[in-house]
Amino acid sequence: MTRKSSFSVGFYLTLVFISGLLAGALGMRLYIVNSVSARAAIPRPTAEEVRRSYMDEMDRHLHLRADQITSINQVLDNTRARFKEIHQKIAPEMKALKEQQNQQIRSLLTQQQQPAYDRWRSERDSPTH
Repeated sequence: MTRKSSFSVGFYLTLVFISGLLAGALGMRLYIVNSVSARAAIPRPTAEEVRRSYMDEMDRHLHLRADQITSINQVLDNTRARFKEIHQKIAPEMKALKEQQNQQIRSLLTQQQQPAYDRWRSERDSPTH
């Protein structure tokens, strides 16, 4: 093989290798974008759906009696009420902490950035977001 043909073979092998890298990177990028957007479209199950699934799974594994199902549902109801009670107690403190965080972030921004930050937060905190 001549020196020129050895160079050509090496050049083309390098070109094929780089093309494979680019095709792989593009394919991975498309895969990640599609899988992330597909997951975002799945709605979260409601609390009742989660509970029904939990009870169905428990029953499937443990073969619960009717009285056990009734008692377990009562435990879940009591726990839900207690969670709600605790959440209501700490909600004002959590709200104040969140507001403190936002004020600290806002103080780090320029006067030009602050209105944009406020608009962005309003959009982000809206129920339709």
